Amino acid sequence: MLHSLLIATAITSPFIDLPYVKDLLPKTIEQVSHATEQYEQTFDALIEEFLSLLEKGEGGAAIKIWNQATTLTQVMRTKLGYLLPHALYPEMQIATNTNQEYDHINAHFTKSVGNTEFKQKVERFYDRFGKKLAPNETYFFTTLLGREAKGTPYTFLKGEAKEKRGVYPLTVMNANVLFMPDGYPYFFGGVAPWPNRIDALCALFKEKHPDILCLQEVHEEKSAAKLYEHLKSLYPYFYLDIGQKNVTTNPDALALNSGLFVASMYPLENPQFVPYTLEGRQEGINKGYFSAKVLVNRKPFCILYNTHLNPFDTPTAIEVREKEAQLLIESMQGGDLPILLVGDLNLSWGSEEWKHSSLKKEFINAYPTSAGPTCTDYFNDLVWSAPRERRFVVKENYIYDYALIYKENPLMIQSSQVPFYDLDKPSEALSDHQAIWSSLIINDYLH
Repeated sequence: MLHSLLIATAITSPFIDLPYVKDLLPKTIEQVSHATEQYEQTFDALIEEFLSLLEKGEGGAAIKIWNQATTLTQVMRTKLGYLLPHALYPEMQIATNTNQEYDHINAHFTKSVGNTEFKQKVERFYDRFGKKLAPNETYFFTTLLGREAKGTPYTFLKGEAKEKRGVYPLTVMNANVLFMPDGYPYFFGGVAPWPNRIDALCALFKEKHPDILCLQEVHEEKSAAKLYEHLKSLYPYFYLDIGQKNVTTNPDALALNSGLFVASMYPLENPQFVPYTLEGRQEGINKGYFSAKVLVNRKPFCILYNTHLNPFDTPTAIEVREKEAQLLIESMQGGDLPILLVGDLNLSWGSEEWKHSSLKKEFINAYPTSAGPTCTDYFNDLVWSAPRERRFVVKENYIYDYALIYKENPLMIQSSQVPFYDLDKPSEALSDHQAIWSSLIINDYLH
């Protein structure tokens, strides 16, 4: 009777709808080879379309196709170079075959876009149409051609809403939304792909409508474009595809963009992206910080930083994370405006690392810890566990997300949590992170 009860409980459990990672990836050598063949066919078609659009002078459309082709390549490299041979089947023959296919994909990418004919076609387009390109498009083509980078390493778009004027306090919402390509949200967070979640998240953004929305892990360009379409009626200023890092003909240099995204009711002055380049940092993502001066009534109000620090808990990762924090602080020194730092800092509040961190020493943290954790590994641990083992998975969660005020020029801040997930309903999670809501006030700012 007890055995039957346990089975029934497992079948009706709240995580029955969650997939098992092994079921999302090839399981045999034949399946790996087939996936590689499909990749080559799709990639070749995309590159052909990219070059065709350049011939027509459609640089913006061509960039979108390039993004699809390089995202496809990065996804396959992750599956063949990490997930299959190391995370799932390290001791099996499939690992050897997978490594061979990984090398094959790299060679195919290099052969397709690293040849003289490809470069000449890109040069011909840029020489004809370069002066008509938007700043982000200029950055793309000068970088792809190996020239001195010009333009901006982000895309700026105007929305349909009017700039907000003179309403206080200023509100900011920050969240890691795990908008990664393909099955990455399951592989690295245990939640559904972004197309399954974006409508519900945007409904929540519209309901809350913060003055400034700062997101992390908006890595796939299609997801950023979808966010813009959802929110353009609410905000006049958007910054997306920040820190683009797929503009290369070297497959080993391919990386996802920073994942940072900003929508603002107020104009942002001197926006910039600074990548983290420290030795030992996470590979495959161009992490860094986005900063800008927030203008309220066309007057400087504060400086905003949106960032996502290095992950993992190894000694090297912790050292890199602290150095990234120090770089942030160095960039903030000497100014006279209040500074707000928001983001996924991958730093567990209350840990030994937190107690000795420069972030704790130099910033004011207004988030009430009684509001609960902001990040969980529980969903990720579930999808990496066989269905029959999931009832034994421990609900691990932490405070990783912050809205911090730099101590040199403090302002009043109140923060709270906006729930994106319920640990008892993993299949309904909008992310593996909760959001932080903050209200900012500078006394006598209007006088």
